Amino acid sequence: MEEFSVRSISLQQVQNQTSHNTEGLSSTTVVLRRGQAFTVAINYDGRPFDPLKEKMIFRITLGPLIVDVPVSRFGQPSPTQWTAVLERSTMGLTALRPTVPGPTLPRPTGPGPTAPRALSVSLSSPASASIGVYTLELRVETHLGVKTHSVGQITLLCNPWSQADSVYLQSEVLRTEYVKSDNGVLFKGSPRSIFARSWSFNQYEKGILDICMKLLQLSPQHQADMRRDLENRSNPVYIGRVISAMVNSNDEDGGVLTGKWSGSYSDGIAPWIWTGSADILKKWAETQFSPVKYGQCWVFAAVMCTVMRALGIPTRVITNFSSGHDQNGDMVIEEYYDENGNKLPIGKDSIWNFHVWVESWMKRPDLGQGYDGWQVLDATPQESSGGYRRCGPASVKAVYQRKVEAQYDVPFVYAEVNADLHKFLVRDRKVLSKTVHKRAIGSLILTKLPGSSSWWDITSEYKNEWASKGVTVSLKLLNPPVVGENISFNVVITNNEAAPKQLKKHVNAQNKEYNRNPTGTFWEAHDDVKIGPNETVTAKHEITFKEYMLKEAADVFLVNLAVVIEDVKSQEKVLASEEFNIRSPTLNVQIQNESSVKINAAQVATVNFMNPFNTAVSGELTISGSGLLEEKAKMRVTIQPRETMKKPIDFTPRMAGFKLQSINLQQVQNQIRHKTDGLSSSTLVLRRGQAFTVLLSYEGRPFDPMTEKLIFRIILGPLSVEVPVSMSGQPSPTQWSAILERGVSDPTGPRALSVSLSSPASASVGVYTLQLRVENRWTLRTYLFGQFTLLCNPWSQADSVFLPSEDLRNEYVRNDFGLLFKGSPGNIAARPWSFDQVRCLTID
Repeated sequence: MEEFSVRSISLQQVQNQTSHNTEGLSSTTVVLRRGQAFTVAINYDGRPFDPLKEKMIFRITLGPLIVDVPVSRFGQPSPTQWTAVLERSTMGLTALRPTVPGPTLPRPTGPGPTAPRALSVSLSSPASASIGVYTLELRVETHLGVKTHSVGQITLLCNPWSQADSVYLQSEVLRTEYVKSDNGVLFKGSPRSIFARSWSFNQYEKGILDICMKLLQLSPQHQADMRRDLENRSNPVYIGRVISAMVNSNDEDGGVLTGKWSGSYSDGIAPWIWTGSADILKKWAETQFSPVKYGQCWVFAAVMCTVMRALGIPTRVITNFSSGHDQNGDMVIEEYYDENGNKLPIGKDSIWNFHVWVESWMKRPDLGQGYDGWQVLDATPQESSGGYRRCGPASVKAVYQRKVEAQYDVPFVYAEVNADLHKFLVRDRKVLSKTVHKRAIGSLILTKLPGSSSWWDITSEYKNEWASKGVTVSLKLLNPPVVGENISFNVVITNNEAAPKQLKKHVNAQNKEYNRNPTGTFWEAHDDVKIGPNETVTAKHEITFKEYMLKEAADVFLVNLAVVIEDVKSQEKVLASEEFNIRSPTLNVQIQNESSVKINAAQVATVNFMNPFNTAVSGELTISGSGLLEEKAKMRVTIQPRETMKKPIDFTPRMAGFKLQSINLQQVQNQIRHKTDGLSSSTLVLRRGQAFTVLLSYEGRPFDPMTEKLIFRIILGPLSVEVPVSMSGQPSPTQWSAILERGVSDPTGPRALSVSLSSPASASVGVYTLQLRVENRWTLRTYLFGQFTLLCNPWSQADSVFLPSEDLRNEYVRNDFGLLFKGSPGNIAARPWSFDQVRCLTID
């Protein structure tokens, strides 16, 4: 019998990613979580594997870090080191079929003892393994020598499902919300007028996980000392600090986003235009990792949430209203007003109307007991921490306890949520009075409620309750202000003494950007007030739309409202102020016949918007829907004054919570067969009149052609053709065909179907979109495959450009270099020329 010989190795992508809760994450590698076993299938030829005669050793490489893991026959996974344990040996005639392309050696022919066998090895990483992209090799040692086989690459992530991992989160509901969920809600505005904004985190979009890994690779820490950086990536505290700095570009470190809070955004995209993280991260990657313009705090936080969730670290977005920015570290915010209530540009401290950061869940052994759990991380570039513009991780429990010596940046976060606010009334730069407000900073702290789009008040996690004493004057908004409507509010004055008083009241309103001091006053009112002993007087005021009408487009318009009450007799003055946002009117989406929506049946939604202005408004309406629209719908609209826009949007729901496990266009194999290898495109590149292979991986019972129908839809602009998959047949030179090549059934894992698709030899060249429709008697689902570019085929005798000579085809089709001749018959000059058809994206 022939010697033991490895024929192929499979990383079993579909079943491993399903068991590791990474299904849906798109990467060029197999995506796994640390501290959890995964299966490697080894098909071999020759005599059965004998562990007494052969040794198998996995080599696992992460940059300069290498570990050799011998395969043992018995044992259990270790939480502290890599292990490889032989699960089973299959001695039958059917080998384990790879679910992803793997290295394959020539298959021997003939029946009986030379048929392939299969081994299944359980590999497990330590729960503290560094996250990153690993390369796996298998070394086989026999008496004949040593052979090394390439296994492939895996991307290793943190594992909140593993109790041994420092990011372990016990609740499955919270793991789903803070790791797996790719949609969320961000809160903006003010405590009295909260504005909820949807955001797509997009960690499942194609290429996003690879971009997140690239972000780690481009960090200054990795560039300065690769080994040290990779070793430190075992620690989520370290990872959080690196990501916090890399999401912003202020350190000139190749970071993702450039911040901008005022002025023109014409050389980029205004922060309020973004609706998801994928557009930002992809733009960063597509521009050779140049900073994307522009972001503000909620954009920085949302992008960081995407990266952290993609890396397996539970993360949620937090909004802190009336957020303090303490410049000198004394944990006091100072504001100065004149006697009329105008806020003065004195001092460097400021209050942001709201500020947004993230919390990530992790253990903090560096702080001792009691500080595990949620940690504040802030990617908005504010202050320097350890030489980079970043913040955190700061333990929320340490902030609550005012443990300001705790790493990292606890004093800064404490001041954001719990600083004292000192308000000074000044005249000629002399202080007339000072009012101390204990609860003004961090007045409300919100995050999204798990499983809901509502907010969750978590203020009590950051600060103790504090009983304030009697209020002399306060401001109360009567209704949440909306653009186009008047602003109504009350000034409430209380006299806590037993004698009547004669008072002067000064009220004013100023424009404000959410993170800066107010600009000019646009409205004010002054009058006298008589108030009796222990009496409360309420004065109503109204600011008309004409008085505050917006000058520039923004999603939130902020106002600083202040009142100064002066005792005429004693000349004592007291101050109250309130900051709030004037919300733009919201878009309303209504679905026609909502109760009768069916999968893959065309539906219509209507977008309604009322223009509150006295002038026409115009802009771009963008609509997206995961599983509903194949791509974002964009249209320019102009809405006349006081007019209501109604725009119908056609959509087709493609699925009801189920996604095909894996669809693979087999790019490498198909392009080699089609003589398009080397042509660089954003799509698969094929030649007409020639078959290509599509691999479908699925779960559940075996595929039954009697109960299920598979129908490909092939689209080229307005041209489309439907191609049912047949069980047998031959490709046709005159029409599209789809023939089932084989089915793979493994009772312990996923199934796979291989379909041979073929275009007619006269098919139009262009970029085609490929869809697959699955029909049975219960459901009808459509899956979007992707795109392929179809070219003419001089290798096909049925094509009108067929050229019989391979030498001529190589010269006149594949050769990307040539000579041009110029001059005259008596003086010919040859000039080299690069045709460049194989250069990056030339085909596109």
